[in-house]
This record gives sequence, C-alpha cells and structure tokens, in this order.
Amino acid sequence: MNPSLVFNAIWNIVSRDTKEYTINQEREDILKTLQENKEGIKISEISIITGRKMQNLRQILYRMKKEGIVILTKDDKYIIR
Repeated sequence: MNPSLVFNAIWNIVSRDTKEYTINQEREDILKTLQENKEGIKISEISIITGRKMQNLRQILYRMKKEGIVILTKDDKYIIR
C-alpha cells in the first residue's frame, strides 16, 4: 500500500486500492505539522507545536510509521511518506 494524503476539511488517507480512512484529531494535528515542515521535524518539536505530550506522540508516530504514513529519518526527524 502506498497511501497519499487528501485534505478536505479533515485529512484522509487514500490508498491505491481506494480504501479511505478518516484520521482522528491527534493524527490530523501531526500530519498538518509534518506538512508544514517538509524537511522533517523531531518529535520534541512536534510536541511543542501541537501541544501534545511526547509519550502520546511516540505511540501515535510509531503506529503511523508501521502503517507507512510517516518515515523516521536517520537524524530522528519525521516526514510524510
């Protein structure tokens, strides 16, 4: 699956097989932050920008990475896949 992001009032992930998944508010905030920081951003910076706790972000970003939505770079920055 190679998802793409679509924004229409809320973020949706649209995969090649046309499945669509609505993203909750936490993920929406993360994706919006990543979209605004295309060069990559560390989890501590995401925490400051979104106002979310780092522990919660770690769990969400881990799941998003496992789902192929984000990539963790060698310098510990997250980017949208």
